[in-house]
Amino acid sequence: KKAEEAKKAEEAKKAEEAKKADAARKAKVNPTPDPAATRDRQIAEAIKRRAAEAATPSADDQIASAVQRRAAQIGGGGGNGAQGPLSTGPGSGAGGGTIIGAEYILYKRRMETRIRDAWVWPGADESLESVVRFSVTPEGNIRDVRTTRGSGDQAYDASAERAVQSASPLGVVPERYHQEFADVEMTFRARDLPQ
Repeated sequence: KKAEEAKKAEEAKKAEEAKKADAARKAKVNPTPDPAATRDRQIAEAIKRRAAEAATPSADDQIASAVQRRAAQIGGGGGNGAQGPLSTGPGSGAGGGTIIGAEYILYKRRMETRIRDAWVWPGADESLESVVRFSVTPEGNIRDVRTTRGSGDQAYDASAERAVQSASPLGVVPERYHQEFADVEMTFRARDLPQ
């Protein structure tokens, strides 16, 4: 009987040791998450995501790059150059106006976005349209805001002027384009307002 009891005790001891060994193996495979380690891992993942976002070019950067590539293709030498540089202004065909670059396009886009974001008009008549003229100083301050073609609704026209005024200052105008922003005209269409 003692031998049997000793054998059972030995088997129980071995079973207990096997359980402990199995639990230890499982703990190594699926350890109990440490809150500090979990937080550190989440922070590291967030930093990686931010770095990836920063490495992705913004829409403005993509536009600037595309404009520069196109300018190089059509006016930068080495290509056929038959079409001339990008230009704005009166006339037809290439070369009839002022040569523009990425800085101009980006500044104009930012200016228009800031003004449109500031524009609030609670009316319902989507047919209204007005034209506002203003100047931008080299330092980026908006001056001489005036409606040059009214919509017939004074409140509507005033809302467009307020949007232009509230966007000031815009930031320094690129040096090459001081003259282009000295006299700016912008059309405000009620149908373009977000619903």
